Amino acid sequence: SEAEEDHREDVAYFMRFKDDVEEYFPNYNGLIGRAFYKNDQFVNLEIDIPIQLYGEAEVIGFTQWATSLVMDHFPDYFNVNVNISSVNGAEALISKKSGDKEPFVHIYK
Repeated sequence: SEAEEDHREDVAYFMRFKDDVEEYFPNYNGLIGRAFYKNDQFVNLEIDIPIQLYGEAEVIGFTQWATSLVMDHFPDYFNVNVNISSVNGAEALISKKSGDKEPFVHIYK
């Protein structure tokens, strides 16, 4: 794909994240990532994760785990937003800005 040719390293970060999420959910393949570039420079990565979890405790646990993946898989200069949703709508948001030591995490009630 064009992304793989032009931004191979960025694609690799995303694919490692995607692979780990898919390990958490063995029969899952719905994760979507959209990278935004300006003048061929990386600006932002938006990731949507539709999930099928049962109850607030599972949403919290998954969100904490996904937050650790965001911090482990993406370099400091990456701006990453992860939107976790279910059939009930938005469940959580993980937002890591360039240089952040800790991401902003919000679990919707």
